[in-house]
Amino acid sequence: MDKKKIIIPALIVMGVLIVLLIPYLARLNSPTLPASGFGSHVVTSDEFDREISGLSSDDTLSLSLSFDGETLFHDSGFNTYYYSIVKDSGTAFIPEVSAEIPGMNAGTGKLIFDRSITAEGIEKNEKIRGAFIKDGRYKGFEVVCTTLPLVNIDHVGNLENGKCGMSFSLFDNRSGVKDRLIYSGGDVKYRGASTLYFPKKSLKLSLRSVEGEKSSKNKISLLGMRSDDDWILTAAYSDPEKVREVFNENLWSDSCATDNSWGVSAGIRYSYVELIMNGDYMGLYALGFPIDEKQFGLNKNPSENALYKKQGWDSEDVLTLGTWGCQPGYECKTENEHVRAGYEGEFGIYTGPGGDVVKDFSEWKLLYEHYLFLARNANDSEALINCIDVNNAVDIALFFNLIQGHDTVNGTLIKNEFLAIKSGENGPEVLYAPWDTDISWGTGWISNGDVNFTVPYRFDPHDNFVLRNGYLAQILFNNDTDMLSRMIDRYFELRNTGWSDKAVNELMDVLEADIFDSGAYLREMERWPDATYGDPLEKLGKFREYVNLRLKYADEYYERLKDTVKEEPCIRCFADYADLKSAPFFVIVSDPAKLSDPDLVKMLDRIGADPQKFYEGAIFATGVYGGEWEYFNALPAPEKSIDTKQGTFSLQKTESGEYFYEDEYTILMDDAEGCQVRYKDPDITGIFIKSYSNVFSVTYGKRYEPAVETESFDDDVLRNILEKYGY
Repeated sequence: MDKKKIIIPALIVMGVLIVLLIPYLARLNSPTLPASGFGSHVVTSDEFDREISGLSSDDTLSLSLSFDGETLFHDSGFNTYYYSIVKDSGTAFIPEVSAEIPGMNAGTGKLIFDRSITAEGIEKNEKIRGAFIKDGRYKGFEVVCTTLPLVNIDHVGNLENGKCGMSFSLFDNRSGVKDRLIYSGGDVKYRGASTLYFPKKSLKLSLRSVEGEKSSKNKISLLGMRSDDDWILTAAYSDPEKVREVFNENLWSDSCATDNSWGVSAGIRYSYVELIMNGDYMGLYALGFPIDEKQFGLNKNPSENALYKKQGWDSEDVLTLGTWGCQPGYECKTENEHVRAGYEGEFGIYTGPGGDVVKDFSEWKLLYEHYLFLARNANDSEALINCIDVNNAVDIALFFNLIQGHDTVNGTLIKNEFLAIKSGENGPEVLYAPWDTDISWGTGWISNGDVNFTVPYRFDPHDNFVLRNGYLAQILFNNDTDMLSRMIDRYFELRNTGWSDKAVNELMDVLEADIFDSGAYLREMERWPDATYGDPLEKLGKFREYVNLRLKYADEYYERLKDTVKEEPCIRCFADYADLKSAPFFVIVSDPAKLSDPDLVKMLDRIGADPQKFYEGAIFATGVYGGEWEYFNALPAPEKSIDTKQGTFSLQKTESGEYFYEDEYTILMDDAEGCQVRYKDPDITGIFIKSYSNVFSVTYGKRYEPAVETESFDDDVLRNILEKYGY
């Protein structure tokens, strides 16, 4: 036999064997399990159990898992990996899978999963069991799939003690994104006021680039939003559907934020993410940027322009520096020159690097000028119009009423609003932006932490929250019917554009998919069981029904308002109440001298209450619009009640009340809570209506005449402002 005929085929066979053995030989010494399709690793649940049966579980193994090249974020406490589905990816549900265990040749290991990745499984939060098997041992774990972007934060130190250094990473799963994984150094801290009471807290992030011993602000775009170094993660712990803040801010951004002559966007946007922090899954968050000077085009020079945040219910009826060195209820976001130069201190007293001490309240100059101008020109609507952007002022008043901002608007009081103010030729010019609007769309705020400070759907879709504070309110109080008509026309313009049924429901569709179809809502319920929730099976069903009813009833309100254009402003406020003709009223007049207000007398006459009765000794009365009234010479005794034709009235201590005096109580009209009053010294005069299920104070506005505590303005800059306006 020819030896060549034998050798050549043998060499061919050996070559084929070598080619086939190369991958296996490589795996023997490879630290990584080669990538292969997810489907090839899927077994049935029974097969999964059989595969690991009898094997030794080894939780000491540190497994790094990658899907389609994405190294999955890991919750080490529950040994769960989080996989973010890339939108519009053809392999998102069948990704290439690889695994690595440091210090081990993982190449010959075996990776199995007990179910496939499906959209239905994601929505139901079905966790995928996984196991890496090698040499008679296995590493068990779970995989959670989500349609949301993922954020991972690792920080040093205790956030309860303040700001901590961190490393930040975000996986961006949006369609068409080139750089999906974003890294940054920086700092993280808790943010919020009453929400700091909750176990799940909102966060403020400051991104920084570090090179050696130097660091600088790292301004980057996250999830398609503007480039910035400051970001916030909002927790929505007390919102039953986890939607209101994001829905409101994005609705404002889409429809009204750029409707101003400044050429800026007076608002923010949010995008949902899921957060893992220090190896612990923290749940669903809304990622956004804070409102700051740059988006208003402010130059941070407080003598020319400044940004203020109204964060408390304090009234502007008293202008004072007070004991805190600021106007109560306000925070100035613009630093004065001494703070920018490195001086340290508070309450307007600062110490420089050389030990020199200075007083500087200059950052408050424009806010005081804003209100002093309003006071001196309260009757001059033209002057007031020159100091506001009318489109912006109208839009924000309409917006707060539409969303029923219970923690934003309370008659002549306002909070959770930003004011950007700059010097103008005619006076200080202002632009407004909404903020912290989660207490809205029927949700009410109460002073009770046991129920997370909120009562979901406390209000009725008919209820209106009309802003009667500031320049626009004063213009309307001056009976500027052209402005009233302009506001009504703008509302119906918005209802045909950014606030149309179609636009509003499409926004809810997007947010519903993010919150519920991602499975994040169910994970949130597991992670934070004491938070406020709705029915996950309803998704946004109840919220959507409420919003659409609110749109319908808001339409009816502005139609009613059209019919009041020829009425006096004090009478026009009755249009707020859809059930005006049938709703029960009660009136308290603790001091008949208050009846010197002609507007109050006109209102009493309109509803059918007799002002003369209060001169004759009555303090309390109840009746219906244009109907029979009953009068009483005293309020109900504490914890006692008075039965009237309109229901039962009583004075009670309630869970939602905040009482500062022993004899302070809440007036209840049947079971609906009204105002708080001191029994021994009521000192209250007002008209109240039980509209549907809640009691409201009937507020019509007033001429702005603040008390100015001139002696508190211990600063030359502010004294000059007082002198300018005649104080």
